[in-house]
Amino acid sequence: MLACLIFILGTGIGAVCRFTLTNLFKQRHHGQIATFIVNLSGCFIGGLILGCSSSLLPILLILGFIGGLTTYSTFNSEIANALWGLKFKNAILYLLISYGDGLLLCYLGYSLTN
Repeated sequence: MLACLIFILGTGIGAVCRFTLTNLFKQRHHGQIATFIVNLSGCFIGGLILGCSSSLLPILLILGFIGGLTTYSTFNSEIANALWGLKFKNAILYLLISYGDGLLLCYLGYSLTN
């Protein structure tokens, strides 16, 4: 039960951070930039935490936080909108760069702390 509460706490904190960061970025940039930066930040932070922690509770807190912070549902919606708008090149590039860079940043974070 404690593990579930810790995960939920992390998720709530992450969602508030995402909302704040997204609104800050949207004031100056296009929404896709905000989604991209938030998601890649989450990948890097997740890699850092997974590389340095072996205890279950910090992992649950951070994974909850990362889950709340990142917004892959918005990312997928942006991809779908680009496809519906017949912007195939933009959609494919955004998809490949987001997942490719996300995996690289997660690995980098993990490597730095492991």
